[in-house]
Amino acid sequence: MYIQNTYLRTAYRSLTAVFLTWGILLHFSCTDGDTTAHNFSFFTVQSNLLCLICVLLLLRQDFRRIRTIRADPSVQSSVSDSSPHSFNANSTAVSFDSDPTADRFDHASTLGGFHADPEPPYLPAFHELKFTATLCILVTFLCNHAVVLFSRTFTGGVLGLPMKSFLAHYVAPALITLDWLLFTPKGRLHAYSPLRWMLAPAFYLLFTALRALCCEEEVLTRTGKYPYFFLNVDLVGARVYIYIGIYFACFLAVGYLIFFTDLILGRIHRREHEYIAAK
Repeated sequence: MYIQNTYLRTAYRSLTAVFLTWGILLHFSCTDGDTTAHNFSFFTVQSNLLCLICVLLLLRQDFRRIRTIRADPSVQSSVSDSSPHSFNANSTAVSFDSDPTADRFDHASTLGGFHADPEPPYLPAFHELKFTATLCILVTFLCNHAVVLFSRTFTGGVLGLPMKSFLAHYVAPALITLDWLLFTPKGRLHAYSPLRWMLAPAFYLLFTALRALCCEEEVLTRTGKYPYFFLNVDLVGARVYIYIGIYFACFLAVGYLIFFTDLILGRIHRREHEYIAAK
């Protein structure tokens, strides 16, 4: 399913931004800056921040699109009535975050009678960033859910979880994944895209190592030197390299799961359009 309506897309992403912001703010402590810094050293919080940045950038584009439609309603009707290959690749009227070489009017079925108004494609860099955020938040959900299932140590809150953990580990991944499935054009990824997404987990490892080296010892003694045990060289020793290998393998596996899912959904969408066009 691919919903092509700017107003519905914008409303959904506004709600997503609210929940992401709520979950992130719950990790702040107004009275203990060291604890706040420690909370923000977790991959969970950083992946939520990355998702929030991407959603805000998408909302910026959606609100620009709404202003354009309100200023000239014929823009939306011309999109919904045009053929899927009517985009002029030589046109210079392209926003900063769109890709002029992509098929701007890649159509799918409309929802509830709304005119089709597909999401404009992005520059390759932002397209990769958006899927990097999706990968990170999905890994966040999968790892935390595995811990919850096996340990069952959380009490209180929603589903036995504190509210901040529930929002960051369940609500955020669900909202970001649905945004990809419902509002993002499919079939535009490359086979090497998941390899590019590995920059995010690599950056996190670098960040964790620098934090352990640069922070004051008294602060780290109180809050913890490493956010996760498998990165704690003092605790696991040389096994840290095995854990890091497993760490990257998990990201790569989930990345290619996203890639193949997107590829299959893109092919289904194209076949549906070809069937409709042939009628």
